Amino acid sequence: MPLDQSIGPPWFRSLSAGFLRHLARKGRRPNTLLTYGFAFRDFGKWLDSQAIAEAEQLTGAGLERWQDLLASSCAPSTQQCYAAALRGVLKWGASQEPVLCSPSLWFRVSTPRIGHLIPKPIPERDLKMLLAALARLPEPREAKVTASTSKNRARNIRAAFRREDRQHLERLRTRALFLVILSSGARIFEALSLDRGQLQDRTAIVIQKGGHQKLLVISEIAQSAVVDYQAARIDSCRALFVNHVSGNRLTRAQAQDGWEKLCDEVGIAQFSNHGIRHSCATELLRQGVDSLIIAKHLGHRGLASIAGYAEVGLGARYEMLEVLDLRIRRAS
Repeated sequence: MPLDQSIGPPWFRSLSAGFLRHLARKGRRPNTLLTYGFAFRDFGKWLDSQAIAEAEQLTGAGLERWQDLLASSCAPSTQQCYAAALRGVLKWGASQEPVLCSPSLWFRVSTPRIGHLIPKPIPERDLKMLLAALARLPEPREAKVTASTSKNRARNIRAAFRREDRQHLERLRTRALFLVILSSGARIFEALSLDRGQLQDRTAIVIQKGGHQKLLVISEIAQSAVVDYQAARIDSCRALFVNHVSGNRLTRAQAQDGWEKLCDEVGIAQFSNHGIRHSCATELLRQGVDSLIIAKHLGHRGLASIAGYAEVGLGARYEMLEVLDLRIRRAS
């Protein structure tokens, strides 16, 4: 992400731009670079407000003042992300030859602790309603305009059919994208990065968070939905999921708009892109799939993150306590 060259002193603009190029060479995700760019913009604005025109003027005490200001205006997750960005750029600057900032500054950047987030999968009842709604796909109509139809009326009829065809296509896209994420546990940017023809034998290599490769695997039902969607398309965009108004690759915000329209239609509470990923982990856990397999499927290196993605159902906890009750009764 190119930084706004009007924000921050020249030394920091140069330092942060060099660090972002370093991250790009390492293969970090574009969204990571974008988020770090926001952090550097915020810190550059603070440097300007403090008249810190040279790197030598920046002190550890100054860094702590900026972090205190951040704590009063941002959520802990934002603080954590911005702290990681600033620590990274200062550490990188200290490793250059010659050094671009004090070698000890990055030690003064502290990271706020964030408790484990409660998983937020789509409620089981809502998920059933969603899947039932996605299974009901209206057949697109064919436009038929007779010769006796007036020119303006014919134009209006054709426009109406084009709108209906696009709505049908968007519904196919919504179904395919939902089932791809639900079955693979993909993050939204991983699913939207897919190109036509990339899925082979229901698998594809994608770049996940952190810049590492990940084998994405989808179900047969998801594959069928993708095939249906692709068969209905007449555009030439290379993206697997496309905005059928602009003709460009679908964005995260546009995908979220699709979920919101679907929720309004079904009459359920709205959910996020990431909520579908949580639902994948939760449903697999509910079906008794081993946690290690779920972690591998989602792209985690260990089991620690599963607790933040998969919700242990109340029914499973009741069954667990029945086992404990049985032990208590035997001891009585």
